[in-house]
Amino acid sequence: MDCPVKIFRQLVLLGAILLAFSSCIKEEFNADQLDPSLQINPGVAAPIGWARWQLDEILTDSLNPDELYINSNGFMSLVYKQDLFSLQASEIINIRDISSISDIKSPFSTGFNLNALPGDTAFNYTIAIPLTISDSTGPEIDSIMVRFGQMAISVSPDYPDMRWDAKFRIPGIHDWQITLNDDNPSTIDTLDRITLPLDNTPPSANKLSLMVILTIWPSDVIVYPGKILGISINISGIEYSAIYGYLGQFDIDVGPQSFPVNFFDRLSEGTFHFKDPKLKLEFQNSFGIPIQIDMSGFQATGSGGQIIPISGPGVPGPSNLRILAYPLLGQEGQSIADSIVLDVTNSNLFDVLETSPAEITVEVNGTTNPSGLTRENFLLDSSRLYVSTKLLLPMDGYADLLLIADTLDFVFGDFYESPPEEIKRLIFRLNFISQFPVNVSTQLYFMDEGYTMLDSLFHDVQDPRKIVKGAVDSDGDGVAEPFEPDPVDIELSREQIENISGSHHIIVKGRITTTGYEPPPPPPANVRFYSFYYFHAFISAIAELEINPDDY
Repeated sequence: MDCPVKIFRQLVLLGAILLAFSSCIKEEFNADQLDPSLQINPGVAAPIGWARWQLDEILTDSLNPDELYINSNGFMSLVYKQDLFSLQASEIINIRDISSISDIKSPFSTGFNLNALPGDTAFNYTIAIPLTISDSTGPEIDSIMVRFGQMAISVSPDYPDMRWDAKFRIPGIHDWQITLNDDNPSTIDTLDRITLPLDNTPPSANKLSLMVILTIWPSDVIVYPGKILGISINISGIEYSAIYGYLGQFDIDVGPQSFPVNFFDRLSEGTFHFKDPKLKLEFQNSFGIPIQIDMSGFQATGSGGQIIPISGPGVPGPSNLRILAYPLLGQEGQSIADSIVLDVTNSNLFDVLETSPAEITVEVNGTTNPSGLTRENFLLDSSRLYVSTKLLLPMDGYADLLLIADTLDFVFGDFYESPPEEIKRLIFRLNFISQFPVNVSTQLYFMDEGYTMLDSLFHDVQDPRKIVKGAVDSDGDGVAEPFEPDPVDIELSREQIENISGSHHIIVKGRITTTGYEPPPPPPANVRFYSFYYFHAFISAIAELEINPDDY
């Protein structure tokens, strides 16, 4: 027998997840299996459609694979993961450009004729150049490993005829020196791949010591006490590879970062109440600094647009201080993992999910060195703070009003080509096999070609035949066993037959609730959902005619 209809369906189950499917029925309608009380003499009989739904196939085909996890025994969890932000040290901590002007004073206490010098004579001076760390309060830097930088030095003598030579050195760096003289009073040099030691001896802080060795030759010049040379120093474009010492207190504010929770968006009606959800924030931190975090801007946006703060003792904030794990000296370049896990015991996460959130917003604000001075900080230019989030929703809980929607092609004119008045009686048979641990309240809607509803199969909302009972765990192993209820036969009224005579489609819908969900107390029973759970539905129809079908 040729397949009389072609089925296209979309399924919304445990998340209203869409799944396209087509199938044909290759078996004859068996009228002998009809309810004997109907006493019908069939004239036209046909299977309308068969559908098979299995949770792992539905979810795998309809969700991003990263959002579905199935463990070894088939238990399922939905997982929503997203990278929130990645912040590199060089984006927030920089060495500011420096301009410094210093005076070199005469080494003589009175006026002195330089011709009295016994020969070329050297005098030593030290210039302290303050370095500044951007946006940091109270840093005391011990050293800066410079990858690249420039130093420009210009010397202006107050006595133009004085013959002089000046060598500039950074103590502790033996291979860096700049020499200027009266013929070459200015230059620009690089500070590539050198380490700048800084002096933090009180009252100094973050001072770079620049040694000046001034050599003066005898000349017919009289110098007087006070300034004899002016020195202008500009240090710019410093790119560091590492900074050591106390880096002070500075803020790490990234701003709100949101990620979608599309599970609830896909629900046509109702919700799923997760027994043990978890929201995990994962950190990878290679800043060698204590960072105290505050997540007071943590919130969810409900399906109705309402804002719900995520709170509780597990959420870092002013009343729950939390310092992220970080690498110590000797662990430069390593990234240290840390995490914050929120669940129903340390947060209001269950209540938040009850609002069917469309997205969750995370705002992580950090403050460095909350306890103050410690000289064991370090920072590499590659140091990074990386934050990601993972929302884990194990399919264990209770559900109500989750919607199954199944669309079948059913052209009444193909089922019976003659006027509907010739149909004396019309009966629909529903067969189900289910391993879903949920009760399903079913309904069939007959639609015309433009999907305008013509009628429904059940007119009484209290009709017990609407309910397909949920499968139960009879052996106590935690897994429901397949359940096949008796077939359901529904006879249509004359008015219904007339109404559906223009139908082109049947939409099968089912409101489902977990077993034991309905009030009154005790509280709803939580149910675990496994990937291999399935639901089979078979719909067929038989018509008794007013005329002899042999005439056709």
